[in-house]
Amino acid sequence: TLYINYIGYQPYQLLLSTPTDQPITIRLQPGEQQLEEFIISTGYQKLPKERATGSFSQISEQQFNRQTGTTILERIPNLVAAVSKDNRSNTPGFSVRGISTIEGPKAPLIVLDNFPYFGNLDNLNPNDVASITVLKDAAAASIWGTKAGNGVIVITTKKGKFNSPLTAQLSSSLAITSKPDLMQFKEMSSSDFIDVEQLLFSKGRYNATTAASRRIPVSPVVALLRQAAAGTITSEAATSAIDAYRTLDVRDEFSKHFYRSATAQQYALQLQSGSDKLAWKALAGHDRNIGNLHESLSRTTINTQTTLKPLKNLELSGNILLNHTKNASGRPAYGQLSTGAGQLPRYTQFADAGGNAIPLAKDYSLEYLSQAGSGKLLDWQYYPL
Repeated sequence: TLYINYIGYQPYQLLLSTPTDQPITIRLQPGEQQLEEFIISTGYQKLPKERATGSFSQISEQQFNRQTGTTILERIPNLVAAVSKDNRSNTPGFSVRGISTIEGPKAPLIVLDNFPYFGNLDNLNPNDVASITVLKDAAAASIWGTKAGNGVIVITTKKGKFNSPLTAQLSSSLAITSKPDLMQFKEMSSSDFIDVEQLLFSKGRYNATTAASRRIPVSPVVALLRQAAAGTITSEAATSAIDAYRTLDVRDEFSKHFYRSATAQQYALQLQSGSDKLAWKALAGHDRNIGNLHESLSRTTINTQTTLKPLKNLELSGNILLNHTKNASGRPAYGQLSTGAGQLPRYTQFADAGGNAIPLAKDYSLEYLSQAGSGKLLDWQYYPL
């Protein structure tokens, strides 16, 4: 069998069953291929790529779905150059080609389905995105004015199609992130930390001479050294208890009691259909995230879109978007806990061998709290767990 291929023509196969000395004539059929036109949406109009001015990047639905994330902004920086996300503050922001002002608004303009959108972008379901176009330079200002100075992100959502049968699409994703390895932080060991405390104690650093100074929180090792100096316990008992602290590490306590593997679950169901005059689409989605510190997010979104063609050159469309989001804060991260005396001791424990919570001398010393009120007050002690 002869296989014949040539650019611009359809492949051809010829089976030679018997030998022959006669010439063989083969005619190839032209192969026609239609190139898909690359369309850019500026939020105001749709233009072919060669007519669009300025710098832009477009994200298709297929590219967008390669990324995972609960919100749209979690996926865009991984797909478009010059778009960055800032996680340093409690309210993460994002920028296109850096900030353009110091005191003024720094966020780019969001255009959702051809209209400026000033709501919370986290309310939109990423599974409802059809395409995204990022306009990066000043050419966008000719369309959207000065608000485009920080860039423009044009988001187009999915729409129902005319003359299409009823279709259903179900998608789900699960992302698991392991808890961080706190041992990668190179810090002073618990034994060295205790040696420093013993040195400072011998120099009079923790001498308490007044009742007010006795209330200042101190570490368990300093408390033992005070008791041994006062004769409440023997020096041998204090040394034995202090040596037991040398084998502990607060990073192990954080990893065991505070951190966990993070999970992000996403589910979305989309229905769409259309006739000659009416096209509709409905999307229902549910997200459930649990972070490394047990912080949680639960979000349910319902989005319906209907397009009606009552006349030849008239098209009416309407959207209904329902969103219900519930957030819960998590546990403190490593480095966020401290005491009134300063740094958290390196040998701090949050639970005993039986799993019972251990109090932390945070604002007052445990000795003072155990004696305040002569046992008639509620428990003032602070338990991190």
